Amino acid sequence: MTHPDDNVEVSLCPLGAQARSARRRLQEQERLSLRSTLNRLTEANTSYDVSKFEAHLPAHFSGYLIRSRRRLEMEGHRQRSSLDACHHKIMTGDCALAAVFVGGQRWTVEMVITGRKEWPIRIVQISSRFDQLPCPAIRNLIHEQLGIPVRTRRTKMTGRFELRSGFPPPWEMD
Repeated sequence: MTHPDDNVEVSLCPLGAQARSARRRLQEQERLSLRSTLNRLTEANTSYDVSKFEAHLPAHFSGYLIRSRRRLEMEGHRQRSSLDACHHKIMTGDCALAAVFVGGQRWTVEMVITGRKEWPIRIVQISSRFDQLPCPAIRNLIHEQLGIPVRTRRTKMTGRFELRSGFPPPWEMD
């Protein structure tokens, strides 16, 4: 039996029809999301001043800083994530976003200015497609690529700084 709308074979099983309907809804949502993104891209493009962050990052890394509203919209569309909340934070200079590539996968990295001399910028969030979080090894590779130390904490027992993994930072290792 064929469906009159798309000439696709439809089984008489209701579960098959439900699965096809769910797939069709997802495809429609994808089309609407892309159309919405493209409509926003035709509006005035805003440039972001990320020079405060650029000064503390390596000249070359596998990826790029997001410097315009268009790039932000396309990054959000590629990652299937809403990055609209970041627009206002980037406009005020409170944060910057970078697209970083590790092992063939794209990661969106959100950074903030700390005001500390030893750690001028800090990574506050790393996510991939559908807001997937990185494993510790990928997180460490991203920190290494951007030249930003992994956030540390002082333990009450030893009074020393330790990485989240429990190991002391490299500058304290023998």
